[in-house]
Amino acid sequence: MKKISTFLLVYLALTILLVACSKGEVDNTNNKTSTHDTEINQNNVATSSKNDIKDDQSLVETEPNAIGSESDQEVLACKLIERVEEADSNIFLLAGEGEFDLFHANFNNAEIIIDNEESNVEDLKNGMQLDVYYSGIVQESYPAIPVDIRKVVATSPQKGDYSDLVTLYTQVLIDLLEDDRALNEDINFIGLELGNAPGNLNKSEINAIAYLLQNEQNNKAIEPIPQVIIGSYQEFVDQGYIDEEKLVWEDGVLLTIELPNPTDRGCLISNQDFLFDATKWRSGIGAIFWLDCSVTWDDAGYWESYEIGAFAIS
Repeated sequence: MKKISTFLLVYLALTILLVACSKGEVDNTNNKTSTHDTEINQNNVATSSKNDIKDDQSLVETEPNAIGSESDQEVLACKLIERVEEADSNIFLLAGEGEFDLFHANFNNAEIIIDNEESNVEDLKNGMQLDVYYSGIVQESYPAIPVDIRKVVATSPQKGDYSDLVTLYTQVLIDLLEDDRALNEDINFIGLELGNAPGNLNKSEINAIAYLLQNEQNNKAIEPIPQVIIGSYQEFVDQGYIDEEKLVWEDGVLLTIELPNPTDRGCLISNQDFLFDATKWRSGIGAIFWLDCSVTWDDAGYWESYEIGAFAIS
């Protein structure tokens, strides 16, 4: 009986030992599996990181090309009015297609293409049609300023285009103001009526004329400096500037450029000449009239001079 008990105790001890060893092997196997999974996960993380870096490098490589491409730039369609009068200035006044689209554009760093040929900024001329490639950002001022202009594509006017009308009419108005200066006495306003001027000016071109004429007044040492405003005779009456009953503009003068006969749009008398009337009006008994003014143009479509056909006063 004692031997049997001893045998049972030994058997029980061996059984417990075998169970313990088996459990240790299972745990060790699980530990190996966990370690392997960890290695796989680490490899996946490393692979993802490399892919991320590769993607970032791809963005860096393509970014310079994207910045320089025309597809990422906006195009401003406009007309070149004139170069801003500053020493060594490559800043130009441009008139766009909208009502208040006036711009000061810096072409210093721009590629210049004129009539499909590479050129330079010195070859740009008033009246050229432009496509200006820029960042799409415009600084809010008057005139507005397009930012980061990369390229300018210019098209020269053709014979008979009469494209440089803004500087022509601005010069006519400056000269008209200088004629019979007694009509300018104590004026606070200069009204411009240009809606019937030959050449079908758009609103931005009319605003460009007003802007240039205002600058001319600002540069004179005469006080008070009159304000240039745009409208028609009837609009100035309706707004209270002109007293229609007394037929007088007490503190202003009205400058008008129009066709000799507003109902006759055929004002061309030859390929080189162009007709218009210009009027300076202060009252029913205070006005001057330049009639049948003709313009001489060169073969490239730029105006050279104008001449007053007849003169009248009231």
